[in-house]
Amino acid sequence: MLLSPKELIDRQTISEIKSYLVNTDMPVKTIASSLNFEDVSYMCRYFRRLAGTSPVEYRQNAKNR
Repeated sequence: MLLSPKELIDRQTISEIKSYLVNTDMPVKTIASSLNFEDVSYMCRYFRRLAGTSPVEYRQNAKNR
């Protein structure tokens, strides 16, 4: 199955956000800024839409594993 350029970018972006959440203690606001999101709330909505959970919940679940 071929993915569109947008889908490829979305997958890579979500992968980077997940990596930051699991491997660092950076605040979500700092992660958003480092990935060039203008607004932390937009990044949170984007992440929830594509990952099915909020960044904070994702980080908590990853640390509990």
